[in-house]
Amino acid sequence: MVTDAVQKWVENAERGILHRRPGHVLTSSKELKKLGKSDVAESLLRQALAELPAEIDKTRILVDLCSIVMQTNPAEVLDLVKMGGKKDPGLLLMEATALGRLEKRDEAIARLEDEIKLDPHLGKNVFIATKLATLYLEEGRNQETIKFLEPLVSAGHFGRHLQIKQILADAYIKTGRADKALELLSGLRDDRSRELANRAQEVLGEGAPVAPGGGPRVFVVHGHDRPSLSELKNLLYKIGAEPLTFDDLPKPGSPTVIELLEKHVPTFDALVALLTPDDEGRKRGETEWELRARENVLIEAGYGLISRRERSLIVALGGVSIPSDLEGIHRVVGDEWTAAVGMKVARRLRDMQLNVDASKAA
Repeated sequence: MVTDAVQKWVENAERGILHRRPGHVLTSSKELKKLGKSDVAESLLRQALAELPAEIDKTRILVDLCSIVMQTNPAEVLDLVKMGGKKDPGLLLMEATALGRLEKRDEAIARLEDEIKLDPHLGKNVFIATKLATLYLEEGRNQETIKFLEPLVSAGHFGRHLQIKQILADAYIKTGRADKALELLSGLRDDRSRELANRAQEVLGEGAPVAPGGGPRVFVVHGHDRPSLSELKNLLYKIGAEPLTFDDLPKPGSPTVIELLEKHVPTFDALVALLTPDDEGRKRGETEWELRARENVLIEAGYGLISRRERSLIVALGGVSIPSDLEGIHRVVGDEWTAAVGMKVARRLRDMQLNVDASKAA
């Protein structure tokens, strides 16, 4: 019976605490989690931390507890990590993961970079390297992903570790180096590697959409407000960015909208969703109408904002309502397009680490 199995591992952990054997506690925690009893495992780990004497190394217990607490309360993980009396890769990984969950990715990146500067061997730890590279990629910092991983992979530090190679290949594709991605993925047969290889082949076959100038490429989602769209595009050109819209995407073979977005949005450096009051709508049973963006704009914006969340910006004009599902996305709000709105957009893009000159927005 499951109840008997749970009791067995609870007693094993309690004996471990009594006889100062943290390994028993860790084994019990592992088995209890397999039984779906993470809450019981958490309670025992907390008991072990409280009752095991100070001379016993409790780092692994602390890391295990953090991994459970992470699922419900990443903020507490940051407090737990502070209890560690020594620098440990496991605790550092938990800290960075918690910061990421709390939407503090820049802080997580800085923390990992600082520790790697102090101890370069940490950068060769596959778990630390994977976390830092993933954070870079999530933030759209593709060149930094390559700069960090490329020498390590070339030196063979991670052997045939798939995820590391896939992260590096993804960064290659997003920076127009699909040939390097294919070279890296050669011989790999898992689903994710095949998906990346297919994307690389598509980029080599058709080429990603490119605007003249060589600046950061910004995908612009928009509705029917052409004057505001024109102002936005002019602003982007002024600060050194290259705006492209859905109409600029190559469409061989009549692909669907979603297929086009899946293929091309990840290749852009940022996304700006220009929401304007092109439609009206109301909830059933209510009498008051609200100003809304067109449905197709919300669909395109929703996909793009999800896939490039940290490099995405909503520009909402004219009192248009913003769906609650888009909470947490950077935004600029104004009654209409003005120089002040343009300056805010430029500064937001600069703060996303895009290579733009916000001073030229004035």
